[in-house]
Amino acid sequence: MSTPEDWLDAFHEIARLRFNAALLEIMREFRTESPYASGQLAEGVAVTSQSDADFTAVVESTARSPRGRDYGTILNRGTGGMIIRPTKAKALHWQDTSGEHFAKFVRGTDIHKGWWDDIVSRWPIIVRDVRI
Repeated sequence: MSTPEDWLDAFHEIARLRFNAALLEIMREFRTESPYASGQLAEGVAVTSQSDADFTAVVESTARSPRGRDYGTILNRGTGGMIIRPTKAKALHWQDTSGEHFAKFVRGTDIHKGWWDDIVSRWPIIVRDVRI
C-alpha cells in the first residue's frame, strides 16, 4: 500500500517533468520567434532552472555582438537610432522582400523592440529572473 510520502514523491516527479517540458518550450519559443534567424541569437539564450523547490527559471542572453555588447538586449530594447557599421567587411548586406541591399552604415530602428519581453510575459509563473 502506498504511503502519503510515496504520493508526494510521485506528484513531485510529475511536476518536475512538466517543469522541464516548459523550459524546453520556452527555449523553443526564443529560437523560433527571435526577430532574426541568426544562429548566434538562437543559440545565445539560456533558460536554466533557478529552483527545483518552487520550479522557477532564469532566462539569460549569452549572445554578444562583435563589439562585445549583449545581442539579445540590443534586439529587445532597440538600437535607438544608433549607427550600425560593418565590422569585418566594407559594407552591410541583407536581403528582404524588396530585394538585396548593401550599405556602408544604417541607422538602427526599434522595429523588433520588446520581442524578448513578449515571450517572457507568457510564462509569468515559471520565469522569475531575466538577465539581459
